[in-house]
Amino acid sequence: MAQQFQEPPLFSHVANTCINHVVYITIILTSFDPSSAAEVCRMQSPPIERDIFNHPSICHDILRQLLAYSFVPINFYIGQDCDLIPNLSTRLCESVLQRSGVHINYFQVFITVFQTHCCYNVVGTPFFFQADELPSREMVQRMTCDGGEHSLPAGAMALKRFLIQDEQEDPCAICIKDFNSGDNAARLPCSHVFHPDCILQWFVQKSTCPLCCFACSCVS
Repeated sequence: MAQQFQEPPLFSHVANTCINHVVYITIILTSFDPSSAAEVCRMQSPPIERDIFNHPSICHDILRQLLAYSFVPINFYIGQDCDLIPNLSTRLCESVLQRSGVHINYFQVFITVFQTHCCYNVVGTPFFFQADELPSREMVQRMTCDGGEHSLPAGAMALKRFLIQDEQEDPCAICIKDFNSGDNAARLPCSHVFHPDCILQWFVQKSTCPLCCFACSCVS
């Protein structure tokens, strides 16, 4: 069932505007986790004036409000070093403005949520994506992974990856497993060390160090 969308204040109906000056944004997303209760979720925007996409900051706010109604983890799109909103906004603005003269008014943003990152893609079409035509989970995954881009959660850019040279590091505090020589490791600015997969999964929920609560999302 398509998710009901409550119109945010930034959106305005433009009943007397030429159709080519108006665009509609649909976010269609799913989870890669087959055990997830959410199959495919859809958020549909009201009509948006095409000129708005000349202003990336406004587009940022529109995407944030749309994603707030989804199951995309908040640390994927709120955080100084998280790149989902600026990258997706840039791609969406370029897609909308490049198609201003060819009657492409409907833009689908496909998103697949993985454990430690999101994949996304933008597709323009002259046709409206009807609510009873929701694609399958497999189609959304294919649209996002084939030719799409990805985003890491907030905090991920603070990681310094390296190989363990000896076994003197303390165990990873997340999985409580020892490091062996040659293992991949990730050091935070606070100097605490974790397995890369462990800390990325942690960042999906929180962007602070598990040991000392250092705010990794504040590090550029």
